[in-house]
Amino acid sequence: EIIEYNGYCYIECYDYTKGSFVIRRIRTVNLPQADNAGLWQTISSPIPQWPGAYETFKGSLYMANSANHPALAQLYKYDRSVLTQIMNNGFGRTDGNSLGCMKPFGGYLYAAVYSWYGAKNYIYRSKDGVTNWELVYAIPGNPIFNMNMITYMGRLYVITSGNTNVYSTDGVTWQTLTSQKLGDNKYYVMSSIAEFNNSIYVSTGSSTGAKLWKAKVE
Repeated sequence: EIIEYNGYCYIECYDYTKGSFVIRRIRTVNLPQADNAGLWQTISSPIPQWPGAYETFKGSLYMANSANHPALAQLYKYDRSVLTQIMNNGFGRTDGNSLGCMKPFGGYLYAAVYSWYGAKNYIYRSKDGVTNWELVYAIPGNPIFNMNMITYMGRLYVITSGNTNVYSTDGVTWQTLTSQKLGDNKYYVMSSIAEFNNSIYVSTGSSTGAKLWKAKVE
């Protein structure tokens, strides 16, 4: 992933030989020269396991990792120069191996954790992004390999690769969104979602191939 924060673009660089990653940054104005290694700064020591989600919230940059079972997801907060670990136990869940996505919504930071081996996946939120994380929804369905969040038209959407996709207008009450509502009578797995030019774009996949959908939600 790559994200812009405070005049820099940040990326997570994974080292397969060591099973860890570091966080590096480059000034946004220097992106056209991104192939110049001397323009990049490393801002973290090696973090174990796989890179996870990025998000900004209340002036800080949040970064997560995704871990192989039985290791658990971790969450980090970066304030311009200081990187602090604020969670290292998958929100206290023994099946919280990966923190797949985060999104600010309604004054809260929402984060979704999942397990490649579990049957449920969980949405948490925090008012300050550091303490008092509360469980707001357990997503039923098959084991999930990736999750995405997006805000659009006053709704928070959470889509998964596990055949269950949900949305909420208040972050507390959730409704199910299935790919059949996209107009196809075949069952597809949603894999990514984005907002562009007042429309939602969703990619889906199945054994018959991949598709890209465009929807304007009123």
